[in-house]
Amino acid sequence: MQPSWFLQVLSLASMCLTVSVNTMLVRANLSEDVVLPCDCPNIGPKLYLVWQKNGMIVNHNTNKEAKIDESYQNRTHINLSKENKNCSLLLSNVSLRDEGEYWCYYKGAALQDLNVTLKVTGLDLDLARKWSHTADVGNTRGV
Repeated sequence: MQPSWFLQVLSLASMCLTVSVNTMLVRANLSEDVVLPCDCPNIGPKLYLVWQKNGMIVNHNTNKEAKIDESYQNRTHINLSKENKNCSLLLSNVSLRDEGEYWCYYKGAALQDLNVTLKVTGLDLDLARKWSHTADVGNTRGV
């Protein structure tokens, strides 16, 4: 009995693609800047780098072309350094909406990714969360 075409494709894909996942927690104060770290030790000569949050592209850099989501316009910068093997993301003026999971994907010898969870802190954070929750509840009424 021969293996199905799906198993053949899956077997071939597993030989060509290796994915490693790392996770870390970063804290940032409200309205301040934060660096979301991403080491890229195996980055290749043809750069492929994407930062995402909830499936939304935060910053995308392939061969010097950048496509940035509107809510992150003028607030993100990739600290790209092939020499230092650094693909970190600088996020300016952190807001409560920035809190969550970010993914750094880059292509080196294989596709690599790193998960960074951003936790926003600050003196006015409880008030901001309460206001944000109230605004969200207000927006759902009458829908």
